Amino acid sequence: MLFRSGFGSYKNMMLYADSKTRSNKKIFNNWSLNLCKEEIKFIHDSNGMIGIILDKNILGSNIYLNELKKVGPKDRKKMYLRLIWENIFFIVEAVGEKKGWDLPVFASDFDGLISQIEFYPSCEYINHLREDLINFLYQENFKKEYWFDYSPNEIGYKVFTENAIKFIIKNYNHE
Repeated sequence: MLFRSGFGSYKNMMLYADSKTRSNKKIFNNWSLNLCKEEIKFIHDSNGMIGIILDKNILGSNIYLNELKKVGPKDRKKMYLRLIWENIFFIVEAVGEKKGWDLPVFASDFDGLISQIEFYPSCEYINHLREDLINFLYQENFKKEYWFDYSPNEIGYKVFTENAIKFIIKNYNHE
């Protein structure tokens, strides 16, 4: 599962990735294992999908994660929800059209090796996460220009269910 580096191109990613001192990313983690916009477009063009993992150290930059430590639980939860959506919307922005919503899918990687978000410590909390993310969109109208006429409920259904089902049917339905 890969995440967004915040970079637009391979060239910029190779120049600045994996460097805490050279990155000016305030939200995204700049590790080179994360995706840049060029890679997202290639994945889109090949009808692939992008898994969203809930490892806070991969989703967010050190700057953003340090800011999280300074706020109370209610604000921290809201900041985590924003961080997750920032990563997802980076995918949609990279594609630049409604079909960008066909790429992201939530994946379960609760094997004890990730730095999970404390509000969602195991796969038992996935429905809470879905509800919280949908409510966040409704409450904040977050990046509404990239909803492309989907409602928050429809977006939630796509990234938590529909995209994975469609991908499996398309790629593994060999009759």
